[in-house]
Amino acid sequence: MLKLEKVTVYHGDVLALKEASIEVAKGKIVALLGSNGAGKSTTINSISGIYRPREGAILLGEEKIHQLTPKEIVERGIVQVPEGRKLFPDLTVIENIQLGAFCKRARASMKERLEMIYAYMPRLYERRKQIAGTLSGGEQQMCAIARGLMAQPDLLMLDEPSLGLAPSMVEQVFEIIAKVNKDGTTVLLVEQSVHRALSICHYAYVLENGKITLSGSGEELLHNDELLSAYLGI
Repeated sequence: MLKLEKVTVYHGDVLALKEASIEVAKGKIVALLGSNGAGKSTTINSISGIYRPREGAILLGEEKIHQLTPKEIVERGIVQVPEGRKLFPDLTVIENIQLGAFCKRARASMKERLEMIYAYMPRLYERRKQIAGTLSGGEQQMCAIARGLMAQPDLLMLDEPSLGLAPSMVEQVFEIIAKVNKDGTTVLLVEQSVHRALSICHYAYVLENGKITLSGSGEELLHNDELLSAYLGI
């Protein structure tokens, strides 16, 4: 579905990603793991069109998308839920969610998508008229995921969805991710909770100082203590 072929990205003169090759197969959950500053967010921001690779290519199917604008990339079905949620705190929950349907591909099915989202996250229906800034951290994360789903993604990219959440809310968020994937949405997951990410993903890549240093199935990496210790400090 999506491929990065030897992608190199600089932030000014600083090398942030070096010759990264990643493949995200249709219908799977793929995790990007690594310490802070390893290049995880740079990777998904490059896929989203926020950063331009200096070298290499990003392909969606057979189409090269690394020169497209973020809006054009969203129209092709790639949607990012950013780290920190980035909600509009003075708008209601339903207003935040509906903003996800700004792209042309999503407008025609807004009602159906909203019903699907409420089925995934009934709490958002209960809170739909509440100001988003008054929600708990977990509820805000649900709202951010819901906004992403409103864009009708084929590939949903999640940047640190468990960051700052209580353990009970982390569990709920991961259950939602699993349901979304089971219903056909491909997921690229950047996540600090390594064990949770590996337990849910089909395949994972480990980034270290901007380079892919390790990859394998989630189950394979989850049970390799030596590798987890060497590359992730676990």
